[in-house]
Amino acid sequence: MGGPLPDRCSPCLDSRWREEVSRLHRLLIVPAVPVFAVAMLLFGTRRVLGRYLALDDLPTREQEMAEAAFGDIDKVIVRDRDTLLIEELTSIHKERCAEAMKVAVVYGAGHMPAVAAVLVARLGYHARSAEWLTVFDYS
Repeated sequence: MGGPLPDRCSPCLDSRWREEVSRLHRLLIVPAVPVFAVAMLLFGTRRVLGRYLALDDLPTREQEMAEAAFGDIDKVIVRDRDTLLIEELTSIHKERCAEAMKVAVVYGAGHMPAVAAVLVARLGYHARSAEWLTVFDYS
């Protein structure tokens, strides 16, 4: 059973990217992406990935600094997509809240704080149980 895909279409993302991300940041990303990709290929061990891609319930100082410096990029790539996802989940809730159902949210972990906040605060959901899933152990 398929369902809606609340994500940006490529032309929409391209348009938002040009409108909302500063020219300086767009110019910095062009040379940075290949360098980052090669660095991850050569040095991207589980330990490196785990240390820099870990997500906790509160942002680290480094994450806050990155947000302050590159908030426009985060807005287009993360927060705007969060809004689309939240709108879709709210729509599903309103249309089908009387029936029991499962909804899969296949987004990265960086989107889950916004999703969890809306599910709890706006839609009144609460966790009945939880299971921790470790994708990989980097220790």
